Parts: sequence; C-alpha cells; structure tokens
Amino acid sequence: MNDFTRLRELAGRLGLVVLVHDFPAHAYEPPNIITIEKDRSRVLMRSNLAHEIAHWLVAPEKRRGVRDYGLGRGPNSAEPSTRLVSLGCAQLEEEEASLLGAAIERHLLGPRKHIWTLLHHEWDLQPDPEDHTMATTYARLTRKGLLRDGRPTCLARP
Repeated sequence: MNDFTRLRELAGRLGLVVLVHDFPAHAYEPPNIITIEKDRSRVLMRSNLAHEIAHWLVAPEKRRGVRDYGLGRGPNSAEPSTRLVSLGCAQLEEEEASLLGAAIERHLLGPRKHIWTLLHHEWDLQPDPEDHTMATTYARLTRKGLLRDGRPTCLARP
C-alpha cells in the first residue's frame, strides 16, 4: 500500500471523503470533504493530504464545514474565503496543523517521511533554543488531545 493510499484510509476512518482535482479547488461544503490538487509530485500530494487531515482535526467542529476552516485564504486556496478568527488565532491553528500533519506522516508512514513537510512549512530542523514555537505547539496539541506521547491520537485503532 502506498503512502497516499494509507493517508486516504486514515481519512476514511475519520469519516472524511478525499477528492483529488486537476486544478486548485476547495469544496468544504459538507464538513467531511477534503479536496487537494493533483500534483506530479507524490511527496507534495502526500504532504498536502496529511496537512488537510490535520486542519480538519484541529478546527473546532463548527468550522469544519467552512471554506479554509474559517482561517481566511491560504497560499493554496483557489477562491477567497472569510477569516472567522483573529489573525493570531489563524496563525496558531496553522502551526498546529503543520506540526500535526508532519506527525501523522512520521507515525503512519515511517521515519523521515515528515522531514520534507517540516521544511515545506518552514519549521527549522535545528530550532533556535530561544524559539519555543515548536514546543508550545506540541503542548497545545497534547492539551487538545490530538497528540499523546508525541503520537497523533487519530492513529489509534478503535
């Protein structure tokens, strides 16, 4: 089973439907649909799917069916969307989704699968000791019940 199929299987266990389009398209109409753009790079598609699953997990239930999860237009958004939270809140949620997505890749797909994702989302692999962003983000994810002992709780089998 390839990496993308494993992530699609995880999405299915979470009750999500994954749609892959040949062009940028985001259809968050029902709260259980994730859309990603088809890309020649399987690594990019894998990373995008893990990131979107993480966004869905991080978003409060009431915002799961809102375009771009109510965070406002992101760099890969096809259409404008409304930000329903403060810019600071949107930034924190983006940090949570990027780290949780990388953790999903690491624990579901194996060691080193997440390194490209961390770099793509601009996480420094040798963090500055004065910058506590990664540690505080992991702590928030743990408090929210999305990580346990550094492992994504969504990967636990029912």
